[in-house]
Amino acid sequence: LGGVGLALAEYIAGHAARPVLALLSRSEFPAEEAWERWLDSHDDLDPTSARNRRLIAMRELGARVAVRRGDGADPELTAAQVGDLRDRYGALNGVIHAAGLPAAGMIVTKTGADADRVFAAKIRGTLALAQACASADLGAELDFFILCSSVTAVLGGPGQSDYCAANA
Repeated sequence: LGGVGLALAEYIAGHAARPVLALLSRSEFPAEEAWERWLDSHDDLDPTSARNRRLIAMRELGARVAVRRGDGADPELTAAQVGDLRDRYGALNGVIHAAGLPAAGMIVTKTGADADRVFAAKIRGTLALAQACASADLGAELDFFILCSSVTAVLGGPGQSDYCAANA
């Protein structure tokens, strides 16, 4: 449910016939039946409201939107999500891994745990997703498997050593 993931989902919703868009989020998110009520009880500047409006717009374009909660770096959870989506909706035609966790702080102050959190979203998430797709034998189903990175991998940036490495 991050910026890149939502933008790509919006593109697919606008260009494919009745796609099923499964979006995984590490954070709590209201259930689909509560999206409209959430908008009624929160202002326009609320980040969850902004995501709700975008998801509702995708539905209005004909997409079926399934928001799932969990840590994509967890191989068992990712495999279970892939299996459940396949059982519920049929063949999976594409996978996009756009998760990322920005870093903060100069390298001299970072701990291994700090770097591990940044690596988990990008690196372990990629490995978990690839493993889940291989275990489910999705090779014949998938039209695409997209991994998103950041220009930080090439350009770097102050306090972004771990984020740069994860994206590279």
